[in-house]
Amino acid sequence: MTEPPIYMDHHATTPVEPRVLAAMLPYFTEVFGNAASSDHEFGYQASQAVEHARSQLAALINARPDEIIFTSGATEANNLALFELAIATGSACTSATVAPSHVIMALGLGEARAHSSLRFGLGRANTSRQIATAVAIVARRVAELRALWGG
Repeated sequence: MTEPPIYMDHHATTPVEPRVLAAMLPYFTEVFGNAASSDHEFGYQASQAVEHARSQLAALINARPDEIIFTSGATEANNLALFELAIATGSACTSATVAPSHVIMALGLGEARAHSSLRFGLGRANTSRQIATAVAIVARRVAELRALWGG
């Protein structure tokens, strides 16, 4: 009998620890909603669950809850770690390949524009200061890239 392959892509996905699965199961099956849409009961319950998880994780690692940032995936987390700002490029609906933004394409702006666009996910929790900081970071990075490529 041959051994099963060894899975070495835990950055992409990984088995869920049984205690985490047990804690999350109600949110997969019964209490579900978009935590960013807390103006209705489903979103409010999801938001409360996220904040509870944030507090638990902060306590576990001796951090403040406001120091815990949940991201939607690797690209967003990498951008946040490397560039101080969590943004994305391309389509929001794909992760296996770099696909152009479907929204930009639907607007008829073309594939080049779709590939060169940045997507910002602002929410009501973002402060004016955070938005101003994000604008400054993007402006600085664009200037650095233009200088790098002679633009």
